Amino acid sequence: DCRLAVSGMEAIEILKQEKFDLLFMDMRMPGIDGLKTTKFIRDEMKISSSEMPVILITAASSNEDWQKYRKEGLDGILQKPFTEEQLLSAVLEAKGGKNPSGLIDTVNSSPMPGDTGKLDLQNLYHLSGGDEKFVKQMLVSFIDTTGKGLNDLKEAVIKKQWGSVADIAHKIQPPCRHLGATDLFNLLSKTERTIRNNENTDSVETMAESAIAEFGIVIRLINDHITKMS
Repeated sequence: DCRLAVSGMEAIEILKQEKFDLLFMDMRMPGIDGLKTTKFIRDEMKISSSEMPVILITAASSNEDWQKYRKEGLDGILQKPFTEEQLLSAVLEAKGGKNPSGLIDTVNSSPMPGDTGKLDLQNLYHLSGGDEKFVKQMLVSFIDTTGKGLNDLKEAVIKKQWGSVADIAHKIQPPCRHLGATDLFNLLSKTERTIRNNENTDSVETMAESAIAEFGIVIRLINDHITKMS
């Protein structure tokens, strides 16, 4: 049995009424984020890791400082997108105590071996079970949603709405990783980190332009693949 909360506050309200064996916490949610929600659960609600492990789900890149997450009461991390094996491993370790003294770190496990940096559809085909219709739908959807996201990102850069730029970059990262578009993912991740870390935003415009150009390369590769599928 499971429950779904759309925000940190809703998760807290649910936990006031019910007990759970495990909690998956998204990093970015409306209102308070995953770290603050977990800290409240640990410090104010007094729900310990032994009672309910918390596994963070994030699109952040692997060069983040994961140690700060442990201090907030988190017991594991899954980087989006993740494979069934990574999910199962995180759950077993959180509940089984294989790594009780350390953070469950799956962020360095790539679900897309042989990644060229531009496009690697191995993971998508794995999830599709060989259903080419599903693969095609996902590729077309990726072009549409990522293209729209990059247009929104460009507009936000022009208006110097840096918070919106970071949020948009964060939102469109996971599909890029899922399709093995690592170069595009890295550009978006660097854009987000630059803003979140309050670094010089002068480079953000250049990174956004580079991301848009890289997306053009990815589109061509996807369209070539779709043509071969027809």
